[in-house]
Amino acid sequence: MFPPEVLVPDLAAVLVVVVAPGPDNILAIGRGLSQGRAAAALSSIGAGLGITFHTVAAALVSRSLFIPQFVSAARGPVRPRLRLRAHR
Repeated sequence: MFPPEVLVPDLAAVLVVVVAPGPDNILAIGRGLSQGRAAAALSSIGAGLGITFHTVAAALVSRSLFIPQFVSAARGPVRPRLRLRAHR
């Protein structure tokens, strides 16, 4: 658990970032004002699908990069198995 002196400022920063409109919201509002509700809905759906794809891709990449290190660290040091052949 994080100490309160770290958790409270972090949650405040997260709240500001979540509440502030980003480029996706501005795109949807702009399309809605200029082209109507259908265009705004399609822009929102497209932005949501893009964010979903990006999040899944980032999760898969980070899992492939970090999880094997944690698993091997939990098992102890990994010793490579080398098969040496005697030279004649």
